[in-house]
Amino acid sequence: MSYCPNPNCDQRQNPDHLECCQGCGVSLLIGEKYRLLKPLNDLHPLRRTDIYEAQAGDDDIKIIKILKDVQPKLVTMFEREYVALRSIRHPCVPRAEWWEYYTIKLNPIQSPSEIYGFVMERFEGQNLKEWLKTHDPVPPHQALNWLKQLAEILHAVHNERFFHRDIKPSNIIVRPDGTLALIDFGAIRPISETYIAKLATPENTDDITERFDDITLIQSMGYSPLEQVNGKALPQSDFYALGRTIIEILTGIQPYKLPIDKQTGQPIWQDQAPRLHRRFANLLDKMTSIQPGDRHQSTQYLLQDIGKLELWEKTSRSPYFKCSVGFLAVLLAVLGSFAIREIKGEYDQFMAERHFIKGRDEQLNNQLDAAKQNYQQSLRLNPNNEEAYNNLGLVCEVQGNLPCAIENFQKAAQTNPNYWISTFNLAAMYEDQGNNNLAERYYKLVIDNATDIQVVGSASNLSRLKILQGNYEEAKVLVIGALDKAAEDLSRARLLKNLGWAEFKLGDYRQAEGRLQQAIRSDPEMAAAHCLIAQVYQEQGNDTLAQQSWKACLRLDSFLPEVEEWKDGVLDKIFQKP
Repeated sequence: MSYCPNPNCDQRQNPDHLECCQGCGVSLLIGEKYRLLKPLNDLHPLRRTDIYEAQAGDDDIKIIKILKDVQPKLVTMFEREYVALRSIRHPCVPRAEWWEYYTIKLNPIQSPSEIYGFVMERFEGQNLKEWLKTHDPVPPHQALNWLKQLAEILHAVHNERFFHRDIKPSNIIVRPDGTLALIDFGAIRPISETYIAKLATPENTDDITERFDDITLIQSMGYSPLEQVNGKALPQSDFYALGRTIIEILTGIQPYKLPIDKQTGQPIWQDQAPRLHRRFANLLDKMTSIQPGDRHQSTQYLLQDIGKLELWEKTSRSPYFKCSVGFLAVLLAVLGSFAIREIKGEYDQFMAERHFIKGRDEQLNNQLDAAKQNYQQSLRLNPNNEEAYNNLGLVCEVQGNLPCAIENFQKAAQTNPNYWISTFNLAAMYEDQGNNNLAERYYKLVIDNATDIQVVGSASNLSRLKILQGNYEEAKVLVIGALDKAAEDLSRARLLKNLGWAEFKLGDYRQAEGRLQQAIRSDPEMAAAHCLIAQVYQEQGNDTLAQQSWKACLRLDSFLPEVEEWKDGVLDKIFQKP
């Protein structure tokens, strides 16, 4: 049976041999290959999206998500979800491919005349909400394992500069092998973007909230923290929702049904999990703190605390733990100075790594003086850590100490000649300082010798420099040479933007339009691409599309100086004095 993708069709079920719906005439083949097998949600007219199982011939069954309401804001959210699923690389996050976003043509006299859909990976299993209905609360060791799995997934999400905003049992899949997967990224937002969400508080059950999950109501009763209810969700809001979810699987009680401590505002739940050790309870209380600043400030800190808890559980259960210190003393006495030297070497390596990790954490939290001290201490103990030299160079650059930055970037390259990241950072630093000759020299060095991901970044930056210098053909050659090496969508988007920019400058407006449209599909939040395509539309005389693109350009943030010039230029025209 093939389902018709047209939400307004009165006869949506069709025999498999048909290519067009017998009820409305719309094509049953999405992207000329995928057939919708069955819906995975009720096809309610108030839903903005529908989700289907789909298949292309005899290939594996996939998931297709279709946006029925094509209001611009909802289209932006839909495209953002698609971009995120292409960017996040984790085996427990559904994968989408850059070529599988489709426009689905409907009846041209209907409104809308077209809707949108994209294909993503399908996970076997049952969502955790349904799983909990037929299972008892899980024991602490299983809850800790699931917490670690989900925290690692969140680490991959946050590392791509996104946060989920809708973690809850119904958005977690329990797979047949016992591993968990995180789904439904419809509420995802870039971490760098500030926004105020429009919210409406559900009054009755969690089911009502879930009914509107795919609209702009980004909250779920019992799982969303106060800042999210007030329209100011943060990455730390994900930790709150995850903590509430783990409390539910430990107690078997939905969060909004737990009593609340009137003094702290926290739920009273520990008595419902009597086998849980206080250390684990403290970790969950920290994750679900009322104030975001009292929670973990990054997934790295959360994973560190989970690791400490795992280590404590293993050692505390070991019958040999109490004897270990005495045994070590006897071993040293027997083996003598040689053992001491060996152990000292291992200890120095251990402490070097510890200082390095601490410095990296401080760097991420903008504690640059402390980070610098820890990197220097790490390098005193282990002078062969190219990553520590590179990170120290970045700290020095931010602090304005350019000799220190140059020295450490160069030491990183000397320590490991194949560590091209430091050479790329050296080139980028020279570019920021306006020394384009040295920037070009080091970018070319990376392009000629490095691996794909570093080549892409260097080609992107150098092609931009070439365009600013008026060398448009050279810029095109650089981009075309790197385009097939761009595995990540955001990197590909930057290259396509530069290629479209160069073609625009060369007067090839049709080619420029196509390249810039591809860039926007890969990264809808890229201001530069919107600004450039607005200029292309103006040259083509298409004022309507130019106006729409200028609106997107002005709305989005960018650190590129040319984008600010383009924005200033269009604003000067709008507000020019009579």
